[in-house]
Amino acid sequence: MINSANFFENTKGRFIECEEPKNLDVSFISKNQSKDISSVYRYTENGVYRTSNHWGGVASCQWNLNTVNDFGMDKCKITEVKTGYISFYELGLNKKMEIELLNSYGNEDKFNKIKEQIKGMY
Repeated sequence: MINSANFFENTKGRFIECEEPKNLDVSFISKNQSKDISSVYRYTENGVYRTSNHWGGVASCQWNLNTVNDFGMDKCKITEVKTGYISFYELGLNKKMEIELLNSYGNEDKFNKIKEQIKGMY
């Protein structure tokens, strides 16, 4: 089950752009190599708000913002900071689908070929 303790590990999802929820406490701040703030996270019981200027390939994840980029982009750095929300359930579905696909194709090479063919569909 995806939750605030593991949502950042190999998940994929489309965040929906929204206003930054300043009434929620900051749960986590990630910093870049220069020690500057790169993303701010606010957890709810059911999901996560992410405020950042980069979307797409984020560490081991593929997190896209519905108004910025599509699946398959490595990384999309934007000039302004945007906030998006996604439920842990949606992230869990994406991870579960990938695991199910891998299991159904038996080996990783075959899975990766199929994954390339359907990129952006899940």
